[in-house]
Amino acid sequence: MYQTAKTKSVAHNANLAWQRGLFTYCPAINYSSAYLTEIHLDDKQRRSVCISAVVTCLLLLAVATGSPGTEAILFDNGLMDVHGLGGGPKQFSTVAFRTTGQLKFWKTLMNTLRKPGFIIALITALFMLSSAPLRAQDARTGSAKDPLLETLNGEFRAQYRQALAEALAQAGPVILEEGDNLILLRHGTRTAVRVKPVEYHELKAVAHIPLALFVMLSFPYEANLSGEHFERLRHYRELMESAYESLPGRHFTADQLKRQQKIFRASFELLDGVLAKGQASPTALQSFTRQMGPLLLANVSDATAEEMRELYAAAEAWHKELTSAEWKALHVVMIGPRMPREQECSIQFFERLFREPQEGKRIIYAEALWDEKDALNLLATHVVDETAGAAFFGDPMRMHRDLLADAAKAYLDSHPLAP
Repeated sequence: MYQTAKTKSVAHNANLAWQRGLFTYCPAINYSSAYLTEIHLDDKQRRSVCISAVVTCLLLLAVATGSPGTEAILFDNGLMDVHGLGGGPKQFSTVAFRTTGQLKFWKTLMNTLRKPGFIIALITALFMLSSAPLRAQDARTGSAKDPLLETLNGEFRAQYRQALAEALAQAGPVILEEGDNLILLRHGTRTAVRVKPVEYHELKAVAHIPLALFVMLSFPYEANLSGEHFERLRHYRELMESAYESLPGRHFTADQLKRQQKIFRASFELLDGVLAKGQASPTALQSFTRQMGPLLLANVSDATAEEMRELYAAAEAWHKELTSAEWKALHVVMIGPRMPREQECSIQFFERLFREPQEGKRIIYAEALWDEKDALNLLATHVVDETAGAAFFGDPMRMHRDLLADAAKAYLDSHPLAP
């Protein structure tokens, strides 16, 4: 049974603040018995709640004792009206009391709050509670956290994250390869150089044409093309025609232009045959791919040369710019996808430049870490783990593989699996 009450905005806000600050956020606090039991909040959250409660008590005290702006709280047949600010009720809001008992509770509370000694004691108790250490609790079960597996190990993770931040701050200059650019990060500045010029991309785009036809005719393979499949192939041929007409105005050498035209003509021939018959022949497709293989590799070779020339030029310029100490501390972080990771061309370049036997120490491949912050965090992880690997195992690269790897191999060797 709900009874409604009209209240002046200050009392209404105090009521809501009290209920939201204590009843809602700390459901284990029972307002009718006025004591605290289990609270699943950290110390900072609990202090905030308790401070809010103190402020609320002061507001309620102002209402109860007739501070300026209020005169009295009158209870009449379940209605609570606040009069003041000119002698009459103003800016009324409506709240709800769930039970008659709750209404009686508020009457008692108002009378109690009129006693200065009570409010001083309450404020003191709340501040003492807010400053008292809170035993670690599991928010879901209320049970204490495991002091080893959760509390201490959690602190290890926090300290490790701090170590990563410190390692990155002291790592010295870094070269990032993102997309078409090399970016030198040094003294808080960024210097970008494009190492994959338009010539690189034009050669690569033409090499994609045979691959596009292969995947369109193979996934899914249909001996008799469906209407949708036929339309996709027809649309792709239209795109090829526009691109073919643009070839003479691009950056190809004479020999390169002849090769691109040859790739286009062979692709048109395959595609026209499929569209004319409405069928894809596995034999014809295999003949086409074998014919295209050497031409694609020639494009790859030319594109690689374009990138390498730019890498040489950028490295030479930055070598002159950096001090000897900076050059020795320089790291390279390459951001890229999974498939080209092994022997990726720019990684090979920096391995030769730094005389590094493999990727992993000064040269790091940030696989699929497209966010620059994540890639730099990987660099910091490498630095910290190398230092720890050398300290504990005498091998800087030991933690660049699973720490369980050797033990797993030994266990599997001594416990053969049944065939």
